[in-house]
Amino acid sequence: QIRAIPSGKESMFPVCPLPGDPRTGGRQHVHRQPGAVTSGALPVLLLVVFASHGVAEAQQSGIFSLSTCIVEEASLTLLQTSANVTGQAGTAHPTLKSGILIEKDLIYSEESGLALDVYYPPLGTELRPAVIMAHAHLADKSAQSDWAMQFAGWGFVAAPANYVSSSGKQDLTDAVDWLRQNAATYGIDPERIALAGYSWGADLAAKAVIAKHADVQAVLVVSGATDQAVGMVEDYHGKQLPPFLIVQAEDDKHVAADDARALQAAIEETGTEAELVMYDSGGHSAWKTHRDDFDEHVQAFFARVFGELPALGLMIQATSSPV
Repeated sequence: QIRAIPSGKESMFPVCPLPGDPRTGGRQHVHRQPGAVTSGALPVLLLVVFASHGVAEAQQSGIFSLSTCIVEEASLTLLQTSANVTGQAGTAHPTLKSGILIEKDLIYSEESGLALDVYYPPLGTELRPAVIMAHAHLADKSAQSDWAMQFAGWGFVAAPANYVSSSGKQDLTDAVDWLRQNAATYGIDPERIALAGYSWGADLAAKAVIAKHADVQAVLVVSGATDQAVGMVEDYHGKQLPPFLIVQAEDDKHVAADDARALQAAIEETGTEAELVMYDSGGHSAWKTHRDDFDEHVQAFFARVFGELPALGLMIQATSSPV
């Protein structure tokens, strides 16, 4: 079970120097260039320490944990033997934050020049599910960094993607295709990819899947169900859709609660699972007002659709909106 640590606790963890870290005087770096294949025996650059943030406090809060050490902005070698990234990496190697590896500004579409970031737990023997994340209107992928960290802490490969509103459905489809093409690089199970969005991004995510452009196996719609999406489901009636989780509030002044109900009903009529979580209050950011319940529903949905994920021991709490 992944549990969130109280905010402000991250600074209490130790900083661990790594081989190749300038602070250790090391010189050992292996750079993975875009499009190149890394081969041969590479050193394992993942140090794990066990630490607690005060026994008394941990016992009182019920969070007595073992955690991976944190290296802020330290350059790491990505340990891979079959890397083949088609995008243009903004950095030659990932950084590590709170136990999560991060690669930023990877170009997923040469035609549009749009980029995404990739957040992922250290590579292991098991393939992991992935989620493409669509931000709200007038935001960008950086607004989803905390949400991506949380998904990665749950065992996902999370990829917040930029898009252009006028071509959002195609942009998100391109992002999904790019991630699937690079599944081996990030240890992704290509049959367990989801599309998630908030507000405008949720609407575009739903439409991209309903129109059968984006090939995903699950969809998370947060405060973004619209009557247009409902109409698209009716137009594509008879085609198999992936399971949907729709999150909405009755008092949302931007998105009508009735549209969320209508979207759920329309999807269910196709024979596909559609779960609706309706909150009485919280408005357009009801996910935040009801955060613990929201997280439980999201985790339960993906566990049901993708199967249980192994606990990573990473304790990450998203503090900003999934926009």
